[in-house]
Parts: sequence; C-alpha cells; structure tokens
Amino acid sequence: LYTTANYSYAFNDRLEISARLKYNFHTVASFDSITRNGYDTVRHDYGALVSLFGEPFKRFRCGVTLRQEFYDKSVCPFLPSLFLEYNFRHRWFVRSSLSKNYSVPTLNDLFYVPGGNPDLVPETAYVADISVGKKYNSLNGKFSISAEAGANYSHVKNWIMWCPTNRGYWQPINLEKVVAYGADAKLNTSFEFHDSCLISLTANYAYTHSTNLSTPRSENDMSIGKQLAYIPLHSANVFGRISAYGFYFFYQWNYFSERFTTSAEETGVLVSIYPYFMSDIGLGKEFVISDFAIDLNFKINNLFN
Repeated sequence: LYTTANYSYAFNDRLEISARLKYNFHTVASFDSITRNGYDTVRHDYGALVSLFGEPFKRFRCGVTLRQEFYDKSVCPFLPSLFLEYNFRHRWFVRSSLSKNYSVPTLNDLFYVPGGNPDLVPETAYVADISVGKKYNSLNGKFSISAEAGANYSHVKNWIMWCPTNRGYWQPINLEKVVAYGADAKLNTSFEFHDSCLISLTANYAYTHSTNLSTPRSENDMSIGKQLAYIPLHSANVFGRISAYGFYFFYQWNYFSERFTTSAEETGVLVSIYPYFMSDIGLGKEFVISDFAIDLNFKINNLFN
C-alpha cells in the first residue's frame, strides 16, 4: 500500500514552498515449500518532505529540500539536499546539486526464501553533480532545442548487491564502500507544424564507472577496484515521437555496453553479457472527453529480438 499527500503554495512568482507526507505498508510471507522455514512480517514506512525553491535575484534559482523518514520504530538520518541554477546571457545555464540519500533494505532483500539476508544494513549515499547546457526557442515558439552535459560523483556506504553463493542461490550483501562517478549528455528538440502536429526527439548518453573499494572479504576477493556487476560502463537511448490530431507514433532505441555478471570483470559467455541494443515501437490515440483523458496504445518491445 502506497499513499502520499502533497501540498504546494506560491508566495509569488519567485518563491514557492511544497510539502509531502507519505505512508507505505509492506508485507511479506516467504516460506520454503519443504521445510516450511521462512518469514511472515510487515513493515510501516513514514516520511515527510519540505522543499523551498526561489529566485533570489535575476537569472539565479536555488532550492533546498529537507526530508525525514521512519520505518517501523527506527528513525532514518536527516536527509538534506541543495539545488543551484544560474542562467547566463545567450541562453546558457549551469546547474548543480548536492544531496544525501538513505535506502533501507527491501523485505525481499531481508527475507526472500532462499537467499534473504536479515543482517543487511541500510545504504547511505552522498551525491554531487554539475551540468552545463544551452536552450533555444524560435520566436514563433514552434521550434525548440536544448543540450546539456554534466558530471556526477557518488560515495556509497553499505551498497546492497545480490551475489551468487556456493549453495546454488543468490543472496544480497553489503559492500562497505562504493565510489561511482561518470558523465552524461542529453539533447531535446521539438518542432510543431500545422498547429496540431508535433515532432520531438530526445537522446541521452551516460558513462557510469562504479567501483567496489571495500575491504577485501577474503584473500581471494577479486572484486576490489573493479566495476560492479550488471552496471554497464556505457549506455544510451534515443526516443522519437510524431503526433498529429491525437494520434501518435514513437520509436525508442536503447544501447548497453558489456556488463559483467561477477564482480571480477571476467569476460566470457558465462560471466558477462555482451553489448546489445533494443528497439521499441508503438502507436496510439489520445481521447479527451469532458474532464477525462483516455490513451489507447499498442506497443512492441524488443522489436528485433
């Protein structure tokens, strides 16, 4: 069960505050079909968030978010985040953010049978990113384009990762220290013609280097200093959409570089996933009836298998 309540208020066109309350209820009943050993437990999650965004002076925007969460009778650490943006002349801009994140293990992480690990501890992450970009809009408003490139850095304590065991099943463990850094780029463009026809294109690329820098678990631990399992070093996607008179057609292309299935960066059919791409297409029709919107669509995932 997931519930949220949101509230926002604009003091003026340069200052806005928003708040959110949440309550989530989780339950799990997981038992071995033969031994009947397992778990039957529930968890209650609560949280409150307050955000304040404003424009203290021309072309400069900033914001702060304060978040406090609880699960059962435990109190999570206080989680602040800061956002800054400055818009230069000629439509250039720079953005940056700093944040602290905290993630408790899911009930599947803790109690899945077989493999759940009730000794897991929550993840704590410190994240920073910065990006620079440029926006352009035509005078008649029918054409727009924006480009942005940035870098990011994360320091994570007690990263939760599922690993194979010598008992024939997978089990999650905590990695003491993970450092992730990378770069990303994005491009968005749209063109409107004949008033009701629109063509849009979005392209994204990400370079993600996630390294295990924990204390070795044993003298045979080959994962230290290596890329984490299942995280590709390179990934990209392109999404294009054409819409007219309520009808639309879209195509999405996704690419992932080689991913390792172990933390030792071994290559081969059994221990890595070769680079691959996927294509998805779809079409649909949007209907607006009074105050209701209905979207009927047909989609094919992984078109070329």
